[in-house]
Amino acid sequence: MSCRCLWRACCIVALATQAACFQAVMHGPRVEKGLSGFAGASVTRGPTHTEGDEGGIRLRNAPIGLGVGYGWRGATRHEASLFTGLYVPIAFPFAQLDLFAQAPEAWTGATMGGAGVNVAIDHVAPYLQWGRVNDRGSGWSLIQGVSMRTDDEHSLRQLTWTPGLAAHIGGSRSRVHLYAMGAFGRIRRSCVATSECGTRTWALQTGLTLELLLRKRDGA
Repeated sequence: MSCRCLWRACCIVALATQAACFQAVMHGPRVEKGLSGFAGASVTRGPTHTEGDEGGIRLRNAPIGLGVGYGWRGATRHEASLFTGLYVPIAFPFAQLDLFAQAPEAWTGATMGGAGVNVAIDHVAPYLQWGRVNDRGSGWSLIQGVSMRTDDEHSLRQLTWTPGLAAHIGGSRSRVHLYAMGAFGRIRRSCVATSECGTRTWALQTGLTLELLLRKRDGA
């Protein structure tokens, strides 16, 4: 793919992307080569907060939806690999773009992993994902990240710590990603219920993503 085509694709995705809350885990620590399709569902737990007369509002929403992604593997163990994916929930929240760069496997020994970022209209969520999976895609990974969100109405920024863990189950033409993620931070200072402003709070997400390998991989 040329740089110009990749730039155009990123622009189109950015225009279609809107705010998301919890991010969906679309991949393991090892980038898969080729085109993938995704279907995922998740649930959240945690306290709610109040916005005027609207009653209890969840601090984080769980995405349920579909996605598509593509992975480029390094030609040798000394080259990095890249994954890019788009996840579109069926209902709120809306689409999110995921970019992940795996470090060269020659650098990481028996483990593997890298750095990524999940982007939506009102947030940027950089993260690290590290673990160990075999050639069939089975294994585990740990996730450490932060979510930086901007409230357009009040021009405020929020910072949330988002740790997680995942189990990956590989098949001949599929992968299953089981994951749990947390979000730990404070309720925004602009909340209507002033007694809640600045209060420390949390949310927990558990989910499952089914990944279908739409193009045959080398060695799959």
